[in-house]
Amino acid sequence: RYADSVLSPWMASHPYLREERGISQEAHEALRLGYDPVINRVVFPHIFRGHLVGWQPRAIPGRPGWPGTPSQIPKYKSTPGLPKAETLYAYDLADRSRPVVVVESPMSVAKAVSLGVDNVVATFGAKVADPQVDLLRDFPEVVVWFDDDPAGRGGERSVVRRLYRHTSVS
Repeated sequence: RYADSVLSPWMASHPYLREERGISQEAHEALRLGYDPVINRVVFPHIFRGHLVGWQPRAIPGRPGWPGTPSQIPKYKSTPGLPKAETLYAYDLADRSRPVVVVESPMSVAKAVSLGVDNVVATFGAKVADPQVDLLRDFPEVVVWFDDDPAGRGGERSVVRRLYRHTSVS
């Protein structure tokens, strides 16, 4: 766990999120997104069950008007010990009495919120661990909307197979 004050230096936005990815101010505020100028990455804080448990900085591609992250590999750099396999991104914002949309990445959650889709959580990738599936069982319905690539399609099949006996899933 981290103190929320860790996020203070990163509360600024970056044009990559606003202009290129179309992330709204509402999504910035709800998800507490930010920008770390020291490493030149946008920051996705991960708050789970009321506690800041880490964050995931994402590389920024270079464009006219802003420099890219010098080393863009890996695309996401998680804080050490980030409990990705035991948690879901944006779980605290989700209403467990309503259907939930599950996506792969924090960026996909931010984009969905920006488009007016609410009750969205992310698994931090196409590989979904058993504790994450257990958390998804809390919802009356789960809509799995992973990336349209081989890893995403495989992840979708895995989640559906592991959930269909416990909740409505599509």
